[in-house]
Amino acid sequence: MNQIFSRVKFKKKYFVWLFTFLIIAIAGETALPTLMAEMIEQGVVNQATNSIWLLAGGMVLVVLMAFVGNMLVAKISSRIATLFARDVRKALFDKVQSFSGQELDKFGTASLITRTTSDVTNLQSFLSAGLQIGMLAPLMMAAGVVLVAVTGGETSSVLVFTLPILLIAMTVVLVLATRYSKALRLTLDKINRIFLEILQGVRVIRAFNKQETEKARFGQTNSQYADISLKNNRLMGGMMPFIQVIFGLTTIGVMAVGAEAVAKGKITVSALVANSQYVALILGAIVMAAFIISFFPTAFASMSRIGEVLGIEVKITDGDDEQAMTEAQGTVTFKDVTFSYADAAEPVLKDISFTSKPGQVTAIIGATGAGKTTLINLLMRFYEINDGQILVDGVDTRQMSREQLRSQFGMVLQDTWLFEGSIMENLQYGRENISHDQAISAAKMASAHSFIKTQPGSYDMVLENNGENISQGERQLLTIARAIAANPKMLILDEATSNVDTYTEQLIQKAMAKLMEGRTSFVIAHRLSTIKDAHVILYMEKGDIKEVGNHDELMALDGKYASLYNSQFV
Repeated sequence: MNQIFSRVKFKKKYFVWLFTFLIIAIAGETALPTLMAEMIEQGVVNQATNSIWLLAGGMVLVVLMAFVGNMLVAKISSRIATLFARDVRKALFDKVQSFSGQELDKFGTASLITRTTSDVTNLQSFLSAGLQIGMLAPLMMAAGVVLVAVTGGETSSVLVFTLPILLIAMTVVLVLATRYSKALRLTLDKINRIFLEILQGVRVIRAFNKQETEKARFGQTNSQYADISLKNNRLMGGMMPFIQVIFGLTTIGVMAVGAEAVAKGKITVSALVANSQYVALILGAIVMAAFIISFFPTAFASMSRIGEVLGIEVKITDGDDEQAMTEAQGTVTFKDVTFSYADAAEPVLKDISFTSKPGQVTAIIGATGAGKTTLINLLMRFYEINDGQILVDGVDTRQMSREQLRSQFGMVLQDTWLFEGSIMENLQYGRENISHDQAISAAKMASAHSFIKTQPGSYDMVLENNGENISQGERQLLTIARAIAANPKMLILDEATSNVDTYTEQLIQKAMAKLMEGRTSFVIAHRLSTIKDAHVILYMEKGDIKEVGNHDELMALDGKYASLYNSQFV
């Protein structure tokens, strides 16, 4: 809880006004039975008819007072809850932005989305209702109990018997419902994860005719969610009928005990009427408390899940001994680097050592799972190494700020990412203050200009979700153009030409050759034709560098690289 509220700034004036209007609302609610009793006493018992309309006017005023008080309490509560949700969402967004690969892997995309949206909304709803009703209910109950004792002490004995029963029952319901709510949130995460996987892989699923398999997988988890939800609903649904029974018995007991007290002359009829109204206020307060309790388990589960995200220690942070980095020269050194993913039995990389000199193109090849992409992830500090050092121009990357380090690199990945906006906005994304002419020049270098000009609106064309309204190859061309526009000192190209045809690949290769001139570049590729001219080629296998050299040297070695090359071209 502290993880959440420490990040939210509440304005004290809102709570001062909230409490003030709560008192006004309670004063209006509790004054009404008193005026009603007085009307019976003066108008009926004493036959003072002139007092009836005067008291009726007073009753109208207190009703309006309670109405205004409750309306303003609702307004202020809603404002506090809305601002709270805004601040929590921002805190979650900022926290996730700081996550390394370890934390992202731990929670998963679907769970983080649910926690930032659904869980925050649950907390907002609970806070709004809690401030409005949760604060009103105990104050109303306390006022009602005091007034019952003052106006007719005999009837309070009924409450002494029934109220503990209600409180015990509501506590049991609260404990059980909290367990169900936690299970529901975890199962909802699983539903979202499965649904997201199905949406992302729908073409593959259809290609292999696995619709029924995925339908069964989703259906099983969906049924599990429904079963837990039914149990929770039965529990919460049974609470209100139980409360109604206790209410009925309480009312019967109050009227019976009160009527006997009137018959014995201990209290007046008007006092009994007021007393019964005060009991109704107490019972109404209990109903409000029950309403809040129905929200609490879900809100508590959401609060715990949000607290997990905000409270987790980020594995990769900027060090206290951070060193300022001027424009990079481009020397990158891996020195005895070892790395393993969380809970992995074996290291993914083992004692990796090599140096890339300024302007040098280093190609990294190997079978799937060899550790190629992991190597790049460590260079960018998406993950933290277990042992060894990664140096840029002789400075350990752990002594640089992540922003400073990453600003020196341009990246083009196999999986393209484009945001919803114009083509021009996407090209300008990687570099501040870049002109339209510079962005267009970058597009021309990447062989993207010709296809952009054929689009409706040209560079002003709005790309839909991740560029879904253009082809995969065109999306790849735009990401390459974006990297060129950023004009980085160093480059990372991870299967950058894997999603384009042979002709386009040739165009891109020429453009990339120009781009890589004078820049330290790391190229991951399966097509060996794209890295044949690299200065250094690293052949990786199961986390080790097995062979190092340029193309001619490795062919002369007649080892694993030569075998792979011959399999592709001979």
